[in-house]
Amino acid sequence: MALRTDLRVLVVDDMSVSRQVLGQMLDQIGIRQVITCASAEEALAALAKKPIDLVISDLNMPGMDGIELLKAMRGISKCRATPFILTSALDSSPRFAEARANGMRSLLVKPFQIDLLLHCVEHAFGRI
Repeated sequence: MALRTDLRVLVVDDMSVSRQVLGQMLDQIGIRQVITCASAEEALAALAKKPIDLVISDLNMPGMDGIELLKAMRGISKCRATPFILTSALDSSPRFAEARANGMRSLLVKPFQIDLLLHCVEHAFGRI
Protein backbone atom coordinates (compact mmCIF):
# COMPACT_ATOMS: atom_id res chain seq x y z
CA MET A 1 0.00 0.00 0.00
CA ALA A 2 1.37 3.43 -0.93
CA LEU A 3 2.01 6.09 1.66
CA ARG A 4 -0.66 8.78 1.76
CA THR A 5 0.85 12.09 0.73
CA ASP A 6 -2.03 14.18 2.09
CA LEU A 7 -1.05 13.53 5.70
CA ARG A 8 -0.84 16.47 8.08
CA VAL A 9 2.24 15.96 10.23
CA LEU A 10 3.16 17.92 13.33
CA VAL A 11 6.90 18.01 14.09
CA VAL A 12 7.84 19.05 17.64
CA ASP A 13 11.44 19.74 18.61
CA ASP A 14 13.13 22.54 20.51
CA MET A 15 16.07 22.39 18.06
CA SER A 16 15.31 24.33 14.87
CA VAL A 17 17.81 22.24 12.87
CA SER A 18 15.94 19.04 13.78
CA ARG A 19 12.62 20.60 12.76
CA GLN A 20 14.13 21.70 9.44
CA VAL A 21 15.74 18.32 8.72
CA LEU A 22 12.55 16.41 9.48
CA GLY A 23 10.50 18.84 7.40
CA GLN A 24 12.83 18.40 4.43
CA MET A 25 12.86 14.62 4.80
CA LEU A 26 9.07 14.46 5.03
CA ASP A 27 8.92 16.56 1.86
CA GLN A 28 11.29 14.11 0.15
CA ILE A 29 8.99 11.19 0.95
CA GLY A 30 6.02 13.15 -0.41
CA ILE A 31 4.45 14.64 2.72
CA ARG A 32 3.93 18.35 2.10
CA GLN A 33 1.65 19.40 4.97
CA VAL A 34 4.11 19.78 7.85
CA ILE A 35 3.52 22.02 10.85
CA THR A 36 6.48 22.63 13.15
CA CYS A 37 6.49 23.60 16.82
CA ALA A 38 9.38 24.43 19.13
CA SER A 39 7.70 23.08 22.29
CA ALA A 40 5.12 20.62 23.52
CA GLU A 41 2.99 23.51 24.72
CA GLU A 42 3.00 24.99 21.19
CA ALA A 43 2.12 21.56 19.83
CA LEU A 44 -0.93 21.24 22.09
CA ALA A 45 -2.13 24.63 20.86
CA ALA A 46 -1.65 23.51 17.24
CA LEU A 47 -3.51 20.26 17.90
CA ALA A 48 -6.46 22.27 19.23
CA LYS A 49 -6.65 24.33 16.02
CA LYS A 50 -6.69 21.70 13.27
CA PRO A 51 -6.72 17.95 12.81
CA ILE A 52 -3.31 16.29 12.67
CA ASP A 53 -2.69 12.81 11.24
CA LEU A 54 0.71 12.16 12.83
CA VAL A 55 2.90 13.70 15.54
CA ILE A 56 6.68 13.36 15.50
CA SER A 57 8.16 14.69 18.74
CA ASP A 58 11.55 14.88 20.38
CA LEU A 59 11.88 13.25 23.78
CA ASN A 60 14.05 15.82 25.56
CA MET A 61 12.71 19.36 25.45
CA PRO A 62 12.62 22.12 28.07
CA GLY A 63 9.38 22.27 29.99
CA MET A 64 7.03 19.55 28.88
CA ASP A 65 8.96 16.69 27.22
CA GLY A 66 7.84 14.38 24.43
CA ILE A 67 6.37 11.72 26.70
CA GLU A 68 4.41 14.34 28.65
CA LEU A 69 3.11 15.61 25.29
CA LEU A 70 2.07 12.09 24.35
CA LYS A 71 0.25 11.62 27.68
CA ALA A 72 -1.49 15.00 27.28
CA MET A 73 -2.59 14.03 23.76
CA ARG A 74 -4.07 10.77 25.02
CA GLY A 75 -6.22 12.84 27.38
CA ILE A 76 -7.75 14.78 24.46
CA SER A 77 -10.55 12.82 22.78
CA LYS A 78 -9.69 13.84 19.20
CA CYS A 79 -5.99 12.98 19.77
CA ARG A 80 -6.35 9.63 21.57
CA ALA A 81 -5.64 7.60 18.45
CA THR A 82 -3.26 10.01 16.69
CA PRO A 83 -0.10 8.08 15.77
CA PHE A 84 2.97 9.31 17.64
CA ILE A 85 6.63 8.87 16.73
CA LEU A 86 9.20 9.77 19.36
CA THR A 87 12.65 11.04 18.35
CA SER A 88 15.74 10.91 20.52
CA ALA A 89 19.50 11.10 20.37
CA LEU A 90 19.44 8.10 22.72
CA ASP A 91 19.04 4.60 21.32
CA SER A 92 17.95 3.18 24.66
CA SER A 93 16.27 4.57 27.74
CA PRO A 94 13.94 3.20 30.40
CA ARG A 95 11.57 6.02 29.40
CA PHE A 96 10.92 4.36 26.02
CA ALA A 97 8.85 1.67 27.80
CA GLU A 98 6.75 4.45 29.32
CA ALA A 99 6.28 5.97 25.86
CA ARG A 100 5.25 2.60 24.39
CA ALA A 101 2.77 2.07 27.24
CA ASN A 102 1.17 5.41 26.30
CA GLY A 103 0.85 4.59 22.60
CA MET A 104 4.15 5.55 20.95
CA ARG A 105 4.19 3.79 17.57
CA SER A 106 7.89 4.12 16.72
CA LEU A 107 11.18 5.51 17.90
CA LEU A 108 13.32 7.46 15.43
CA VAL A 109 16.92 7.84 16.61
CA LYS A 110 18.98 10.91 15.68
CA PRO A 111 20.74 11.54 13.38
CA PHE A 112 17.72 10.98 11.15
CA GLN A 113 17.88 8.64 8.17
CA ILE A 114 15.24 9.00 5.47
CA ASP A 115 14.66 5.26 5.04
CA LEU A 116 14.02 4.87 8.78
CA LEU A 117 11.72 7.90 8.79
CA LEU A 118 9.71 6.37 5.96
CA HIS A 119 9.57 3.05 7.82
CA CYS A 120 8.35 4.79 11.00
CA VAL A 121 5.67 6.75 9.13
CA GLU A 122 4.44 3.61 7.36
CA HIS A 123 4.47 1.67 10.62
CA ALA A 124 2.46 4.43 12.33
CA PHE A 125 -0.38 3.78 9.92
CA GLY A 126 -0.20 -0.01 10.04
CA ARG A 127 1.20 -0.48 6.56
CA ILE A 128 4.12 -2.71 7.57
